[in-house]
Amino acid sequence: MAFQPLSDKSNVMTTTLQSAELSEKGKEREAAHNTIPPSILLLSLPSIVAHPPDHPQYVNSLHVSLDAIRKCLRMHSSEGGCWSLSLEHECRAHGMLAEIGLAIMHAGLHRESSTPWAKAIETEIDHGITQGTRLCQQIPALRIHKPHFTLLRANLLLCQKQLRTCRVLLRREINNLTKSHPPSIHYTCYLTSLSAHLSSTANQPQDVASALQILNRLQSLAETNADKEVATLARVTRFQVLIRAELSSQLDDACQDAEAALGLSFEIDRDPSSKDGQEPLVPGPSTSDDEDSPLMKSLKIHTLMLSVLHHAQAKSFKMATARIGALHSILDADALTTFPEGLINVPLASGPSLELTTTHPRILYEMAFLVSSVSKRDVLGRRPRRKVFACEGIAISKEVNKLVPFPFNANLDDVQHVHMTLARLRADVLCELVSICTMRSEFDEAIDHFDELVAHTRNNELFDEFASRITLLTAHMAHARATGLGAPLEKNGDQSAADNLGNLPLGLWVGERFLEVYKRTGRDDKAKKQEGINLRLQEALNEIRTNDSKTFEADSGMDIEDTKHTEDGMDIDS
Repeated sequence: MAFQPLSDKSNVMTTTLQSAELSEKGKEREAAHNTIPPSILLLSLPSIVAHPPDHPQYVNSLHVSLDAIRKCLRMHSSEGGCWSLSLEHECRAHGMLAEIGLAIMHAGLHRESSTPWAKAIETEIDHGITQGTRLCQQIPALRIHKPHFTLLRANLLLCQKQLRTCRVLLRREINNLTKSHPPSIHYTCYLTSLSAHLSSTANQPQDVASALQILNRLQSLAETNADKEVATLARVTRFQVLIRAELSSQLDDACQDAEAALGLSFEIDRDPSSKDGQEPLVPGPSTSDDEDSPLMKSLKIHTLMLSVLHHAQAKSFKMATARIGALHSILDADALTTFPEGLINVPLASGPSLELTTTHPRILYEMAFLVSSVSKRDVLGRRPRRKVFACEGIAISKEVNKLVPFPFNANLDDVQHVHMTLARLRADVLCELVSICTMRSEFDEAIDHFDELVAHTRNNELFDEFASRITLLTAHMAHARATGLGAPLEKNGDQSAADNLGNLPLGLWVGERFLEVYKRTGRDDKAKKQEGINLRLQEALNEIRTNDSKTFEADSGMDIEDTKHTEDGMDIDS
């Protein structure tokens, strides 16, 4: 009989228990691996709740983000354990605290009584930058991030209007940068330093000279690194700085340099049929190449508008006209849709891309029509281009339902700047329209635009800023209407009748002013006599308008010698 060994039940039970224990530990390890540490969750929260600055919950998102970073750093310092941060994460937390704080400062929340949580934000920003810089100096692996904290410090100084300290700080940082730093860091430091030198309201010669020197170094560095777009940016910015500083002697060369870098060419072609021996312009190659990058399209638009103003001021109107055509061909090709929020990423030959914030495309679009209008001279004809451009600019500015988008890294300061700039542009275009209609003797239309201008400036708190121009336009309209420029005073008036009015409207207007003076000074006899003169002038004016009379004296029945007044209707005090 064969021997059959008995099965060991206890061994089976032990093996089962061990397998269950190992499985439980595996689940724990997997759960621990999948669980996000609370410190990392707090560090990631600002990116989760981020909103653009024009969103209704933008301020609340700043509050939540600030509280999350505050708690993250506080628990890291006091609790440790699961709240501990690595050195890299701690450095990142200090940088995020400074960035959120700067957004709060730009929004002006630290000055509002309704936001006490932001009251001491300047101190927190300074502390965050100091701690982040200390970590970068102590840990070799984090030294690459030190320029970022220097730029944060520079932005804080700009907010505090400490321009001199900011310039010294950036100059020192630029000199300390090495080839190990990516080109984007070099370019950002140069551009921030340029902003610091151009932030003052007055154009100081030393600031302009420093800005031009910075641009020369930026262009040289970009050409060395084979970053053509950054070098072109430096050329165009130089042109803008020279126009702002009104250095007219250098503008021609700077304009040609910027246009050549962008591939814009405008050749002169002699035409025997041109009037007054003028040489019409024939534009060069197409300036609306679809292969252009967003930065190059933005630079072309900026350069063409600056060039139009430069040539119009120099009375080179044909040069300006050619550039207006190129400008609108680029706009018609939807170039602005390539950077709808005004944020442009510029790829570089090496390293990460360069992020730039350009003029908002909505501002560029409306400004193009204003620049096109003011660069034109002639207001005659059925549809003068000067008036057409101005009317189109007003039509665009009235698109109130069209949303103006903003990027997530913008702030409330940027939103206010864009909206106020658009309001000023609309006021400028309205001023231009009032002036054009007045010169064309379209007084009813001029008054409509004038009323809209006054209402618009009052609604946007710009009346004090435009008060002098509004006063000048009022005087311009009053003078033009009083002198009777030959245009019909009514919308559907007869031009042939208006041509025979002469100075009769002026005489009536002056007579009415004399009547007011006589009544105010109590000279009843003179007032009564002047009323009779004014009545006869009004009757004559009405008769000319209705009957298209050819001679004033024959149809009005007035006896100049009997009334003893001048041709303008003013009573002679004998």
